[in-house]
Amino acid sequence: MSTETYKNAPITEAALDIRVRLAKEITTDSLETLKDDGYPKLKQRPVQMQVRIGPMVAVGTPVMHIAETINTPLGFTYESADGKQVFQVRTDGFTLNRLAPYQNWDRFSSEGKRLWKKYKELAHPEYIELLGLNYINQILIPEGMDFSKHLRTYLEVSPVLPQRLNTFAMSFQATWPGEEQILLFVSQAIGPVIKPDFATIVLSIQAFKPLQRTATDVDEEEMWMLFGKLRDVKNAVFEGCITDMVREEIR
Repeated sequence: MSTETYKNAPITEAALDIRVRLAKEITTDSLETLKDDGYPKLKQRPVQMQVRIGPMVAVGTPVMHIAETINTPLGFTYESADGKQVFQVRTDGFTLNRLAPYQNWDRFSSEGKRLWKKYKELAHPEYIELLGLNYINQILIPEGMDFSKHLRTYLEVSPVLPQRLNTFAMSFQATWPGEEQILLFVSQAIGPVIKPDFATIVLSIQAFKPLQRTATDVDEEEMWMLFGKLRDVKNAVFEGCITDMVREEIR
């Protein structure tokens, strides 16, 4: 699957994600020792938020409900010295984020391999549940211009309604044809203004492959070949969403 490499690709963030299931004895305390010299800043501690609602009955009054919020620590997030890359180690998986300027797939995936190896050696995941890529793009469209000039997948508003939108959001999920059964989640929304008189369209493309296999059954070479296919699919979806006008702008 061949796609063009753009000099001014509109990627604002890329994420490489591996979701896992760890043995019960592996806790956030176990992951605290997983550090890397390339990521010296502790940025935050990811948590899983749960809300539990239970009834409270008082005599002579209607039934009321109490909401309890429970935050469960998941791990640690580290940032590179230049603030362009983020390395997440969690009890539910591993994520590498790259912020703009995005460099290229070879550098991004090589760093993912290096850090995943460190995570795997310490956390010893029992199951690999999912492999995923998420790329977020920002496409600038002159205010008032028909979206179809820039996008082939877009929200179409009835011509009898105002065409200058203050906000919108649309999304869809699909299965990419082929034996790999790669799933897609594509979304569009209006983002913050970054250039006067232009609307910022945020185009997010997620390509992911559920595995649900024991870690011993997942060959490392196979796993990174699957990531290569996810990247190919992501690129094809991007090409399918933009027009030649956008291509000329980002070359």
